[in-house]
Amino acid sequence: MHFDDRLDTVMRTPLRSDAARLTQFRQLIDILAQKHAERIDSARLDEAYVLLAELSQKLPVEQRAQVITETGYRIETPRLLSMLALHEPEIARPAMRGARLDDAQWLALIPTIPPEVRDHLRGRSGLSRQVSERLARIGVEAEAPALPPPPAAPEGENEPGPGTTAAETRGLQLADIPPPPFITPAALGLDEEPEDEPLELDDPIDEEAAPEPQAEAPRPAPAEPAPAQPAPREEPIPLAPVRPDPAQNIGELVKRIESFRKNREDAGDGADRSAPAAPRLPLDEMQGEETRITAIDFTTDRVGRIVDAPRSVAPMLVGYSLSGASERIGRSVRRRLPIVDEMLDISGAPAVAGRWRLDAMPVFDPDGGRFMHFRGRLRRPGKVVTRATKRAEKLRQLLHELRTPVNAIQGFAESIQQQIFGDVPHTYRAFAATIASDSAAMMAGFEELELFARLTGGEIDLAGEGCDLSTTISQTLDQLATYTQPRVSGFKSRIARPPVPIAMSRCDGERLAWRLLGTLAGETAPGEFLALRLTVQGDTAQFSAGIPRRLAEREGEKLFEGGIANGQNAISAGMFGSGFALRLARAEARAAGGDLQRDSDELVLSLPLTATTSPNSDDEVEGTEGAAGNDGGA
Repeated sequence: MHFDDRLDTVMRTPLRSDAARLTQFRQLIDILAQKHAERIDSARLDEAYVLLAELSQKLPVEQRAQVITETGYRIETPRLLSMLALHEPEIARPAMRGARLDDAQWLALIPTIPPEVRDHLRGRSGLSRQVSERLARIGVEAEAPALPPPPAAPEGENEPGPGTTAAETRGLQLADIPPPPFITPAALGLDEEPEDEPLELDDPIDEEAAPEPQAEAPRPAPAEPAPAQPAPREEPIPLAPVRPDPAQNIGELVKRIESFRKNREDAGDGADRSAPAAPRLPLDEMQGEETRITAIDFTTDRVGRIVDAPRSVAPMLVGYSLSGASERIGRSVRRRLPIVDEMLDISGAPAVAGRWRLDAMPVFDPDGGRFMHFRGRLRRPGKVVTRATKRAEKLRQLLHELRTPVNAIQGFAESIQQQIFGDVPHTYRAFAATIASDSAAMMAGFEELELFARLTGGEIDLAGEGCDLSTTISQTLDQLATYTQPRVSGFKSRIARPPVPIAMSRCDGERLAWRLLGTLAGETAPGEFLALRLTVQGDTAQFSAGIPRRLAEREGEKLFEGGIANGQNAISAGMFGSGFALRLARAEARAAGGDLQRDSDELVLSLPLTATTSPNSDDEVEGTEGAAGNDGGA
């Protein structure tokens, strides 16, 4: 493979629907998760991560979590893993649990991710001993062993004496618990600092407002058993000297921070706004713009009040009553009738505020027939996803999967044919050239299929300005003359009339004219001529062309059915034959606001004009010379 253009292909895909965004998100994750992604140009890689961030803001967390769960075990790049670690817990958990990095990458990544994300590595298998030790040093155990139960004390050993108070009893119990071990900064891989070093903050702290540290309360002495009830007691095991518990210093630090925050709040508007803002704490809150929600499933109670919704929108939507949304919706709720495609406005949080389409169905008890609740969905108004759009999206996903192996085959064949890796016998070079040619033809066929899918799915609008249909047809006929004249076939008319400006760009108009006339010229038999006619009807330009006898045998819409090209025509109609080429031309005409229809033995192309043209009914073209032509076109 000379060029790996998978990332460019994915990034060039237009985002016309939620399904397309989800497909592009899955493809980006699949490409950026592989090791070879590190060899991509840094600028192009940055653009890919920017696009991935934009898609993450537009797609709901449930869909993204499903993608990460399916492909998380293939994440091999630290950059993608560090990005996913900052997303929602539903995204970060499967990413961290399934990623595959080497030891150096793990050791470099672990200190940079939030502490709550490190906990997702707890109990994960496959980590080396060095990585597990690093996690243990920062408080994340690879496997959390269960603590053994405390040994049973002899009966009467820990019972208080008859004169022991409740406070002394609690002191006796706490005194038997050893203090926690002191963790030094060196154990955490940090530089040791003096304990008396003052806290550095952006603003000075009022030392008078800070409370004085309290002295550590002495431990109560264990009470001795009463003489009347002697009990055997084991000698206490001497403990190693323990350094002072740092909990006091932490408590003092918390109090000083609270005092500083309270003083700053009391300052109000009089505070210095030029001072730098305090750093944000990692509280696992959403950063950036809110994700646009396009659909919400919900359940109501008996009176039409929403009582259940997805977790991400439940606080903003639970309690909203459908009865007061509108008169029509309220009537349907009271009468327990289905609600189909009703519009309503919701005011509230920005994520759910705005205009929605409502569909809801009443649910009844299957046993007694008693009405239970409504169950429905809210949808943002937008483009309606039709069955053709879904089929087009599936076709485009299939073509994306087919391009990769065909592109690889073509690249290897070209390498052999050009002897890039060394001398190759001429026989094998001929075979490689044939394979490369066939691969190029397949890639061209894939492009035609993708174009057809985008046209039928409504993703491309060919309406524009700047094309003269009269001039475009004349130029196309001149190009085809080198093929038709030696065969004494083709077209027996020439277009010679004033300009006919149509609502298409020049490039799109030339492509449509070549696809239509080239297909017809390739199907003509030697000595067969087709009649042409260009007229203006109101605000529409109509171009008529006769159908070759070979194609005229097909009845009705069978003229537009695809197939396999026979390979006998010097002018190729495409990989899928003349029928698909004409069908693609019709899709292009419809995308420009026109149409291509069969009228008996003629094809009639209708395209809208860009400016008002005085209608001249049946302004026929000039020139009728030629040999025996098509009867239907004469």
